[in-house]
Amino acid sequence: MKPDYVKALLDAGAKVDMQTGTATGAATVAGPSTTTTTNNSSGTTTNTQNTTYNITYNGNQVSYSTSNVINTTNPDGTTATQTITADKDKTPDECEKYPDSAGCSKLGDVPTPDKLKNTPYAVSVVATAFAGGACPAPLAFTVVGQSYSVSYASLCERLALLKWLFVAIAGVISAYILADSFKV
Repeated sequence: MKPDYVKALLDAGAKVDMQTGTATGAATVAGPSTTTTTNNSSGTTTNTQNTTYNITYNGNQVSYSTSNVINTTNPDGTTATQTITADKDKTPDECEKYPDSAGCSKLGDVPTPDKLKNTPYAVSVVATAFAGGACPAPLAFTVVGQSYSVSYASLCERLALLKWLFVAIAGVISAYILADSFKV
């Protein structure tokens, strides 16, 4: 069985449920390895990242964590190693993931005027009359120095089709009123 298959099952939330016996297997499984090289005026820096899946067995429960070991070789020949371990079962708090969201603000935090952006924008609206059933010219406006326009052409086409529907409905209603007036 491939280690990626077990990882995918565990990531998807699958539970390994064994009624009897104890789960056993490899304590670590090698994951992907990537190497990046950066050239600069001092020389070449090489970063190699090796991923290892650390598997823990506790009776019939199996869990794992991911370890990333980053080895950096500097242009002068010195090396540095950094290990980052992530526990699969620890889900990050929403406020850790998005600290600037509104729900994560601290109570009592009052924004100061220097934090608020107060930028005035000039807005002008001009009324346009619909004369003689003709479709009006597109509405043109400018926002923050950028010109925009809104065309009424598609709206006018749809309303022209609906005109005959309204005429037909008015005819039916007037015929109903007329027919109702002849009742004795």
